[in-house]
Amino acid sequence: MGIIVPEDRSLKQPVMGFCRNPECCDVAGVEFNFMIEHDHAACPKCGADREPMIGMLVLTHLLLPLKGGPIIGRGGIQFVIACDSQRAYTATATNLEAVTDNPKISNCPGCLSAIEKLNVKKPTGSSLVVT
Repeated sequence: MGIIVPEDRSLKQPVMGFCRNPECCDVAGVEFNFMIEHDHAACPKCGADREPMIGMLVLTHLLLPLKGGPIIGRGGIQFVIACDSQRAYTATATNLEAVTDNPKISNCPGCLSAIEKLNVKKPTGSSLVVT
């Protein structure tokens, strides 16, 4: 069996998996995360290859407000995904990807790198500021 990477999953970022086997946890109560490099992947520590013991982590991208961006949000506000400004969709029903406008929630390595380069800050209000 093992983890199968959805065909519509972005391959621009690493695909990460998890194992909930207590024997694999480096810290008590924290699941072990590992990189998935191929379909039918299993936990590299214990060999578990079925849900619910193992699975793929959802890749959460960061949405940045940008006039002219390809993603239209509530009220007509335009956005880009921080790691892929040309991408015109946020997720599909099967790709295990999501988006957020909160940089503290994003786990996408490409988005995190982009927000560091762009000096994105979250002010006291609810909107992001790119300085």
